[in-house]
Amino acid sequence: MEGLNPDALARALGYTSANISRHLSLLTQHGLVAREGRGTAVYYRIADGSVYALCDMVCGNIARQLEQGAEERKAFARAGRSRARARTR
Repeated sequence: MEGLNPDALARALGYTSANISRHLSLLTQHGLVAREGRGTAVYYRIADGSVYALCDMVCGNIARQLEQGAEERKAFARAGRSRARARTR
């Protein structure tokens, strides 16, 4: 897998290169990403494939929470319409 340059990542995300570099440094220290120097450039890549599984779990949890919230909003809206109809009778 090709690595990512912090400057390109910063531009894509709208953050400063310094901010991205600090975060990547911490991720490198903890073994989540690997750092590779190529001349004057530095590239990073995911070092441990379990990071992908972790991302899938987190994204799945967020999706479930969003779905649950949408269902709760639908139920709330139905209850509100029922109360409104009962008042007009």
